[in-house]
Amino acid sequence: MNDDNALSVRANKISPFLSTEQAAFYLGLSTRKLQKMRALNSGPIFRCHGRYVRYHIDDLEMWSRATCSRNSELPPRTLREMPRLNSPARTALQPDAQAFF
Repeated sequence: MNDDNALSVRANKISPFLSTEQAAFYLGLSTRKLQKMRALNSGPIFRCHGRYVRYHIDDLEMWSRATCSRNSELPPRTLREMPRLNSPARTALQPDAQAFF
């Protein structure tokens, strides 16, 4: 049994429900990111126990496995392909500062 499964089994024995902070830590996300995902309905399944939001450990595992990917359709961008701060392509997208005054 690997470490993730052992952690899941141990958490299920104590309490299978995690708070937002605990779930975010478990997934390696910030608490705010998990809250935003919940608001956009794009994160893991959650439950409301009274006024408290709880995540079941099995739902976190299922969501994590569903969001993993072996490869992407787009190749990763290298640093050379990233637009520079003062490049013409980047400055053309920025609004003129004089227009706001």
